[in-house]
Amino acid sequence: MAKTVESVNGSQWSLKLHTHSEPKLSISCLPHEMWINIFEEMNSPSHLLQVIQTCRHFYYLAIRVLYRDISWLSPFQYTNNAPFWNSHASSMKLVPNSLTISICLLPATPRLHDPAVGIVEGDGSWTPTGAPSLTYPPEIAHAHACFSPKNFTFYASHAMYTTLMKQVSTFTMLQTLVFHMSELPISVFTTIVALPRLRSLSLQYCTLPLMDLEPDPRFSDLPITELTLWFNKGDPGAFTHSNYTYMLYLCTAKNLRTLRIDWNPTTGRFLSRQNTDTPIEPLVALTELSIRFNPGRSLWPREDSDFALTAFLHGSPHIERFHCLARRSMIGLPSTMVPKLSSYKGVLVGVLGLVRSRPIEHVELTDADQRLADVVAMLKDLATLRPRLRTLGFRVYKWDEEVMYALIKLFEDVRILQIKFSDGCVEEQTLLSLGALFLHHFPSLEILQLYKATLPTLIVDDQFPRPPPSYLHKPSDDLRTSFPVDDDIVVKESLTAWRKSCPNLREVQLTERFVWRRASCRDEWCKRASPRASTKLFELY
Repeated sequence: MAKTVESVNGSQWSLKLHTHSEPKLSISCLPHEMWINIFEEMNSPSHLLQVIQTCRHFYYLAIRVLYRDISWLSPFQYTNNAPFWNSHASSMKLVPNSLTISICLLPATPRLHDPAVGIVEGDGSWTPTGAPSLTYPPEIAHAHACFSPKNFTFYASHAMYTTLMKQVSTFTMLQTLVFHMSELPISVFTTIVALPRLRSLSLQYCTLPLMDLEPDPRFSDLPITELTLWFNKGDPGAFTHSNYTYMLYLCTAKNLRTLRIDWNPTTGRFLSRQNTDTPIEPLVALTELSIRFNPGRSLWPREDSDFALTAFLHGSPHIERFHCLARRSMIGLPSTMVPKLSSYKGVLVGVLGLVRSRPIEHVELTDADQRLADVVAMLKDLATLRPRLRTLGFRVYKWDEEVMYALIKLFEDVRILQIKFSDGCVEEQTLLSLGALFLHHFPSLEILQLYKATLPTLIVDDQFPRPPPSYLHKPSDDLRTSFPVDDDIVVKESLTAWRKSCPNLREVQLTERFVWRRASCRDEWCKRASPRASTKLFELY
């Protein structure tokens, strides 16, 4: 019997066995490039692993595809993966393209007698801090850890983290590096400098190492073009050689184009070049900026914060895309500042202060879970200043097609329309008639995103007040097990019905997990996994 690989529902993969009475096709008859393209389209690493384990031919073709994107989200994921790298170091070290690490280093002052803490060594063995004389050997350590209580926390020993950082520094072709929810060692910065092709660096929810060092001058020569620094814990900026300020020197990379960062007094002084110890050069190459304010604390008087922000933006005149989180008041910027701004994401009051004198064409409003009447009023305010938007996105608490009547009167030139809601659903009849009733009023519409999306708790807590109590009831739709947008046949029939109404439509997203795409109006619609659904970590942007 001959084996072939076939696609099941576009995302699942299986082996089909042909009997001798059916035509045979040898695996080796197909070009290697074709198999590799198939493997690259598989979104799930576990599915790819199952496929390459079927035969040696698939193994040698797909092993590099499997290890392009690596995730070490616990000490045991690394220790289980370490033997592979020890035996394939010479042939595979140039393969990894992205790496995500979420492993905590053993703190300098560990909870020595906490029975819910374990210290993991490089060979996979681990020791509970509450019973230092008890060590689980590698062959049973992982199995025992799986049955430990859910609140059990595993830390990497210093020796293990040293080995891990050395391993990372050998991935010289690495382009994306993410540290997430990790207590970092001081060697992390040396490792970052050692990666010559690193383009995207992200530190999120990390605890910075204790240090007393001068800024590393090599940071300015880093090749990174994208930097994310969200929710990291460190010393206050007033401290001499603050580790938080040390981290901020990553912003001095000369080729930096995209910056996502928390805005606090330390960040404000640093980026506005008020740091008298070692002032930095303006970030003149910056084209995209995402900043997050902290509304829960009065760390800085608003006028001082705005002064620092104004001073920073004055040195970055090429910013085109601006995302402002947790800011509920208007940003007072001179009309001559950020003259190239074309895209804004944030609350309505923020864009109203920016849109008057700048060529903004793309707006995504993040005002949380508004009632229909509030949304319509918000859209009218925006249309008064900028009626010819190319991209418009917003949230409404409960889906109601009445919002479409407001849109067709206010923003008929929109090309990308994004509507998210938290309650209700788009019924089958509405879905079928959406094109004839509403979408034909948008002749330039290319992308439609209309789906139910739960507002992340983090943003609800930090950025907005919670919805009023009347909003907190359990929606009746939660009792339903399926919705029209989950039925591929219903969706495809609806998209076909829109053909005459929306000839320019190329992409439709009706759920968080999947999108439907076509290359032209004559092509069939194809279902694909949503890029956001495949994101490994929650992002704020």
